[in-house]
Formats: sequence, C-alpha cells, structure tokens
Amino acid sequence: MKGKLEKFVELEKLLSALHDGTATRADASRIETILRGDPEACEFYLDYTQMCADTDLECSATQLIEVGRKTVPLDISATTSHFYRGKTTKQILNPKWRPLPWFAAAAGLMLIAGSIALFSGKKNPLATPQLRATEIGEVSVDNGVAILMGTVDASFGHGTLQPLENGVILPLGELILESGIAEIEFYSGTRIILEGPSVLDLTSENSALLGEGRIRANIPKQSNGFTLGTSQLEMVDQTGEFGVSIEQDGHVTEIHCFLGEVEILEASSIKKGKSIKKLKPGEALSIQVNGSRKMDANSMAFVSYDDIAHNALENTTLRHHKWMHLAERMRADADILALYTFEDQGPRERQLVNQAAYKDMFSHGAIVGCRWTNGRWPSKGALEFSRASDRVKVNSHGNHEILTLSTWIRLDTLPRTQAVSLLSSHGRDIGAFDWSILRDGRMRFSVRANDKNKIHHYNSPVAFTSNSMNSWHHVVIIYDSVNTSITHLLNGQQISTHRSWGTGQSKPSEKRTLPLTLGDLEIGNFAGKLPNGKRPVRNLTGRIDELAIFGRALDANEIQEIFNAGRQK
Repeated sequence: MKGKLEKFVELEKLLSALHDGTATRADASRIETILRGDPEACEFYLDYTQMCADTDLECSATQLIEVGRKTVPLDISATTSHFYRGKTTKQILNPKWRPLPWFAAAAGLMLIAGSIALFSGKKNPLATPQLRATEIGEVSVDNGVAILMGTVDASFGHGTLQPLENGVILPLGELILESGIAEIEFYSGTRIILEGPSVLDLTSENSALLGEGRIRANIPKQSNGFTLGTSQLEMVDQTGEFGVSIEQDGHVTEIHCFLGEVEILEASSIKKGKSIKKLKPGEALSIQVNGSRKMDANSMAFVSYDDIAHNALENTTLRHHKWMHLAERMRADADILALYTFEDQGPRERQLVNQAAYKDMFSHGAIVGCRWTNGRWPSKGALEFSRASDRVKVNSHGNHEILTLSTWIRLDTLPRTQAVSLLSSHGRDIGAFDWSILRDGRMRFSVRANDKNKIHHYNSPVAFTSNSMNSWHHVVIIYDSVNTSITHLLNGQQISTHRSWGTGQSKPSEKRTLPLTLGDLEIGNFAGKLPNGKRPVRNLTGRIDELAIFGRALDANEIQEIFNAGRQK
C-alpha cells in the first residue's frame, strides 16, 4: 500500500511538471513506464488530464462553457463518444465496466503519445479539447432568504444561525443577536437594521417574526410588501419605512411609521383580514397589557443607515490610524528587510515604495499592468491584479536561512490554473522559491532544492473556499531552515507546520540547511519561465495590500498583533 501511494505522489509531481512544460525527457520516460500496463495509473492520468483540460478550457474559451461531471470531448470520434456517453472516468475504468482489450490498448498508446506530444510542445488533443458537450445534471438551488450585509460589534447567540462574516446567505431560521447591530437584506428587496439584544425568525423572502428587540425596516416598491409579525400583532407595509420595538418581557410593543403606511392586525383577526389600525407617516402606537395609546413617531430612537455609515467611517478611520502606528514600528524593526505598505501613493504612480529601502536589501517595486484601488479601508490603497501581465517587479539580493513573509490579500476567485503566485523569485538557482495558492484553496510554498530540478513543496490544508472570496485575509509563511520548519498561518492562526527538507533527494535533513535565494522577485505573479522562454499563466486575481519581509521567524504574538491591527473590523 505504501508503495502504491508513493507511486502516485511521484506521478502527480511528474504530471505537474509535464503540464507546466518543465519536465525533462527522463520525466516523460518515467511517466510512460508508470502508465504502461497499470489501469489504476492510467485512471489517475485521465483524472489529472481532465482537470488540466477543464482549466485550459475555462481560461481560453471565447464564450462561457459549462462543464459538468458527465462530459464527452467532441474531438473523440462519434462512435467512441457514444460508447462513453454518460460515464465518468471512474466508471470507465471500473472493473464492472471496462472497454474491450483492444480499445484499452489503443487508449494506452494514446496516453503515452499524448505525454510525449505535450512534452515536445505539440498540441495534445487529450489535454486541450476545443469544446465539450455537456449533459444536464442536477439543478443547483439556493435555500437562502436574506443576506447579512454588515455588522457593527455584533455577537450572535449559540444554537441559531451563525453568520461568520458579512455577505453570507441566511436561510430560514432563528437569528439571535446578543449585542451590536446587523444589516440584513431580504431577497425581496426589503432592508432591515436589527439592534441587539434581539430574536428574529426569518420565515420567508418577505416576512419575519420578531420575538424581542428593535428593528427598522425599509420596504422598496419592488419588494411587493413586507410582513413583520410578533406574538400578538402583524405589521404589513407595502412600501415605506417603519420601526418596531419589543421589550424582553414582550408586554410593551411600539410601532413607528416613518414613510408610507403601516397596517396593524391582531393575531386573531389575520384570517379575517380585519385591520385594527393604520399608521401614517409621523404616527406611532404603543401597545401595553392594559391598552394602547397613540404617540408621535421617533425616528431618532432607531438606528438609521446614516448612523451606520457615520459609525463605519469613524471605525475605519480609527483602525487605519492604529495600523499606521504599527507600520511605523515594523519599519523600525531591526530585522525588517522590506515593507511595502501601499500607502500614500497616487493612482498614476508606477512605483511601489519600499518603506524599508534604507536597509538596501529590497528595491522599490516596478508596477506592471496593475491598477491602484481601495485597500482594507476606503482611505487606504491597494493594487488590483486581474490580467496575466499584472505584476510588481522587485530587485533584491542575498541568501536567507530564515524569512517571514506577511501580506494581506483579497481574492476575487479561486485559481483557475494549477496555482497563482503571491511572491516568487526568478531563475533556477538552488533556493529559488514560489509562494502560491492552489486551485483547491490550499497554500503552497515551493523551494528548489538542487540543480537537478528537485523542488520541495509544502502545502497547507484548504485555506480558501468560495466563501472566502472578496474578503481581506492575512497570510503568513515562516521559512526556518535552521530549525527545519515551515509554517503556514491564516488570519493570525497557524494552520499547518512542516519539517523542512534540505538539499537531499529523498528525506528531510536535520543538518543541511537550504537558504532561500532572493534575487529578482515578482509580487502577484510567477517570476519563472518555461524552457521555451514563455511565461506560465499564474497571476493573482484579486488585490494585495501590504507586504512585509522579516529576516527572522516572527512569534505567535507578533503575528497576532499584525493581524489585529490590520483587520477591517
């Protein structure tokens, strides 16, 4: 079993080099040897080639093509296509359903020929089909009814919906806001501001039940009305704005009408459609155990969107200033090698300033293609990377046995190629490195170990998913070849640590360190080239805001401080 696993680890590395165009003839020969006469190895090859083909198809297609789980390349003959239609790769190679021996042999020859063709730079029909036929599979459904658009110092209760971050979809269910403020947008278009402590039950796309707390609802005409229920009443507003407050004991309820008209119905009369009261703008109703009374509406008693915007501006300004103080301390750190703050630079500037340039270790950066945009706060800058040409070129020098790399990134999408680079060094020198994110969301740090094309990869667990997109994240890699350790960190927390390998070929080395070679670097893109001189497409799609490089291993407290000072909220 162990030998089998090792074989596929080797095959994956060989196929990765083959797809990137960096494989040698010896690598291609080794692939042929592994594939020959081994159906499981051929299955692995097909799966891997399918993945690469889907990636190439997505990146090169002139129109959007949906690729499902059941696909058949159109460049395969009609007879073969009919034979395989509706079958996945695993079904094709499953012992219960296999092609005829002569067809399997032909497939094996095609695999080997495809490997050689790809290695030699010729078009491989198995790896780069021009178009694919798609069979309609299951329809994806959305079970949400609303979206959490923003929060202010919010704390949610346990045992209920647990929105982890802004932008998450909220399904049907009870939401307990213990403290703070939450902005929610229903799919119908209605917007509400919920003030804690509150208990709100989301019942549909245009209705909810308020158990206790305070709520302000804004109902646009396009929403076709919104219904807010309590244990005693139901408020219906077709278009306008109103506020409702319920004390914790539920004995006092206040309804304030700010715009439009609010119709109030008793629970016992809902089915009969009888309205007990209609409030017009400026009117309010206080309902208690011993009766009700009319009063003037008080808009100031409920948090408004203007209040939230003002609070958010004050909060972001405060956080920005807090981060600026930390940046000054980082700049004065004895072990700082480079500090790119992306701060105080105009939209037409094409040089990324290194605040630690006085150390004479890293140059300022030459901006290629990228455009300036907003960073973690509206008052702060960042660079947006969106095209294969986008990158920042930096000159540096020296070898380092210990480095800490720290940066803030915001991904627009997960990588569509095998990986995208955050920071990488040029050349094929021993110690050249590449810090990247893989297409499955794992982070990778790769180091060239020797002049025989040996590269060590250190992969984290999955760090990014589709839910991680369009949000700022702090990522750190600590490379310490002296203590033979490499550590991945995400948002202040360690997610994996690895024992570093030396220059040896087969096992970790405790005695032989492997310093990182700096030289020419690229931020947000892959600095290396293929043997044919062309550049692989591995550019980041997203934003970078702040990059710091230290000549020592930062401890957990220092990393947590950088994260706390730099986070948006």
